[in-house]
Amino acid sequence: MSRAPLDPIRPAIVGIAAIAACATAVTAFAFNTEAPAAIVLGVSALVGAAIALIAFHGIVRPLLTDVGSARTQQALARRELTVATSRRSLLERLDENLERADSEDRVIEVVGTSLASLFPDRDNAVLLAPPAGGRVTWLIEATESGLGEPIILDHAVACRALLDRTTNSVDSSAHHDACVHVARHEFQVSALCVPILIGNQHLGVAHSLGAPGDSPDPEAIRLLEIVTRRAGARVSELRAARRHDYSLPLDPITELPSQVLALREIRQHLDDEVSFSVAICDVDGFGPYNSEYGTTTGDRALRAYAEMLSATLRPTDTIARHDGDRFICVFPNCSALHAAAAMERVRESLILNLAMSELAPFSVSVGVAASHEATSSEELIDLVVTALSTAKVAGGNRVVRTDTLDTTV
Repeated sequence: MSRAPLDPIRPAIVGIAAIAACATAVTAFAFNTEAPAAIVLGVSALVGAAIALIAFHGIVRPLLTDVGSARTQQALARRELTVATSRRSLLERLDENLERADSEDRVIEVVGTSLASLFPDRDNAVLLAPPAGGRVTWLIEATESGLGEPIILDHAVACRALLDRTTNSVDSSAHHDACVHVARHEFQVSALCVPILIGNQHLGVAHSLGAPGDSPDPEAIRLLEIVTRRAGARVSELRAARRHDYSLPLDPITELPSQVLALREIRQHLDDEVSFSVAICDVDGFGPYNSEYGTTTGDRALRAYAEMLSATLRPTDTIARHDGDRFICVFPNCSALHAAAAMERVRESLILNLAMSELAPFSVSVGVAASHEATSSEELIDLVVTALSTAKVAGGNRVVRTDTLDTTV
């Protein structure tokens, strides 16, 4: 078991006193003083102590202070060097990881792990948002080992970092500059939001929470801003390549790609063994709706629902026109449970928006299935359609998952 290092002050004082006392006693006896030995030794001890104190305060103590200060500076320098080396290594790994990231989900994972690495003692997450507007809708917990399950928020919440397109850092969630989603916490926290920008749009924010007054290191914030900028640039590259690879015409009514894109995504995810979920949405009674209100109103209804999907689902989710009044959505790295929760949010938002618009009301039924429930894209689509049919039979205007078919009424 290792011993604690000795305090150098006490041995220094004792040593100086002993030497001074011995020197005084030797000098006294050398001159054959007639004083009793006890008095000589006592006086020698007092003289030694006095000399020791003078020497300590005049020489030893300043020297020890300088040595201690030098050691402290060396320790700080070593720590700064370690931090600088770690951060330089992070940037080097960042470039490598982003170059290997072949999808937007992988880019988000790079952002999340970098965020957790820069702020290991804080609660970190990536908040995703629709491309337009400044409201976050999804939360993905971030750790150095990876990302958690994407969770849709109860409500789309405004984020000042997205609205201002700049970093937002506050010492307390009670501060007037705090983002709305931060201010809604039950207890006060310090918060950091760094936007992930893609041209004039955005992907979301890198989000970090700590104790009140615990301001993040400015240098770490600067590095996180570098991470988000490079991540945004990588997403732009991936989207440009994807547009080139999937140069498919858009649906003229909804401005969404056709189901060909979604089916390609499904097959690709299955080949890559990526966990994902699929939803198919069908407007309830669309034929009678068209007959009663006209095809122009019917087209407006399809457009409204497409916009609602785009405003609610993650930027990384694929939304396409399936056929007729159907839409298909692909949720990479998302369970059927959370995909169904997102579609439930779409359903509820549709009801609220229709109540405030002049568009004739309509509802939508949705079927959801997870990729692990099937071995091929065809089988997976069949499962989703079965869930959708169950929703229709049950009265429509609902979301049904395949893993709840036995309990769905």
